[in-house]
Amino acid sequence: GHERPSFANEELAQERVYLVQILTQGIESGELKSCKDLYYTAEMIQTALMKFSYPQLWTRLTLDKLKREFDGVMDLLSAALTCNEKN
Repeated sequence: GHERPSFANEELAQERVYLVQILTQGIESGELKSCKDLYYTAEMIQTALMKFSYPQLWTRLTLDKLKREFDGVMDLLSAALTCNEKN
């Protein structure tokens, strides 16, 4: 019975590897702010978006309300991570 949670944790860890790569590329290109701990940042992004991977496991919200929450979370993440225009 312990294989499924272990597999899920391995899958989440692999996803974070890709998130770290995306964050690194964004920082190097100047599109994203520098982060003190990329792995922690990737984990928190993943946590913030987890509800939207399989929303039926987390909520009974209507699609419109779920879209509103998703848009709000994405706006917060974007504001927190994106560099401001310098022009």
